[in-house]
Amino acid sequence: MQFGFGAGSLIAVRTDVTPSSPLEFAGFQDLSIDFSATNKEAYGSLQFPIAVARGKGKISCKAKQVTIKGSIYRDLFFGSGATSSVGQLKQAYKEGPTAIPVTPFTLQVSNHATFVDDLGVINVATGLPLTKVAFGQTPAAGQYTVDLTVGATLGTYLFASADNVSGISVYISYTYTYAASGTKLVIANPQLGLNPVFQAVFNLPYTSPTGVQNFLCKLNACVAEKTSIASKLDDFSIPEFDFGAFSDASGNIATLSFAE
Repeated sequence: MQFGFGAGSLIAVRTDVTPSSPLEFAGFQDLSIDFSATNKEAYGSLQFPIAVARGKGKISCKAKQVTIKGSIYRDLFFGSGATSSVGQLKQAYKEGPTAIPVTPFTLQVSNHATFVDDLGVINVATGLPLTKVAFGQTPAAGQYTVDLTVGATLGTYLFASADNVSGISVYISYTYTYAASGTKLVIANPQLGLNPVFQAVFNLPYTSPTGVQNFLCKLNACVAEKTSIASKLDDFSIPEFDFGAFSDASGNIATLSFAE
């Protein structure tokens, strides 16, 4: 008899490009591999079929891991549609609180040198958002502008003199680039039919009284179908990666290896 216990491991390797580094699903949670087929029934005059033949088959897989890895999105899902570069796009969420200063009534955010997008200004006292108006316009009470000019004034917020007189403090949210670490993917819109192809190897061990048993499933050619990230209050995000398998150039689909 053979048993399997735990999540096992899953490693994928691109097969449509060379060289290709193996990618392990770190923090691996679970995997389902469903082999399914449609049946075609032949009926006579009775209720139940007198012959059954197998029709089309399908292999569907669903993997989950507790870590978020950019290399999986780049190499296994988007492929040539993703351009990778070192660095990150980060969000400063509710930076502050900062009081609106005296003339010229401007605030420059902490990461102004690499400022990208404004994500809003909140009145600390009321929790209500201020209204953004076009740059170059003089803001009225409850309004602001943002300088997007590359240079010394980038990421500078201009407020109304009335809001300084009122003693208003604000939270500012925005995005900015961070070049020191991480990976950034820019996703293009590629032609239909272009997709990464990879090999997937799933191993499920179990330590029995007679030694370590391993069930191994190698899927020769796979294509991603869906990837998703869902957040949940008071819990870790567990990204999901769905893919299907098909035959390789040799006409083989999979290898199943048993200790039994």
